[in-house]
Amino acid sequence: MLLLAALLGGAVGSVATIGIHGRRHEGGRRPGSDWYVRTLSRELQLSGEQRDSVRAVLARHRGGMDSMWVEMAPRMKAWRQALRAEIRTHLTPEQQRRYAEYTARHDAGHDRHSNPDSTTR
Repeated sequence: MLLLAALLGGAVGSVATIGIHGRRHEGGRRPGSDWYVRTLSRELQLSGEQRDSVRAVLARHRGGMDSMWVEMAPRMKAWRQALRAEIRTHLTPEQQRRYAEYTARHDAGHDRHSNPDSTTR
């Protein structure tokens, strides 16, 4: 069950990354889309034309992704909190303390990546 939850979280996180990083940077490109194109290019050895096509597909679907992320974000947060609460029930007090530190670091890193204009970097 935990493996399924982790896989689901990873899949949603990958998709959401494109939505999260939806802010425009220099050149009008969005860093999430660029990251995804670079990743696919590396994994699939895309040609320049294919990279441009993938960018165009991502641009066409960006609005839908952004709205889906806005809808899903609160549900994912609640799911993550429930998952973490259940995991804590299986940990010793010392492990719970360390788990709290770990999740705080994870969340801080996630917040930095999801808010490129953040001053907390």
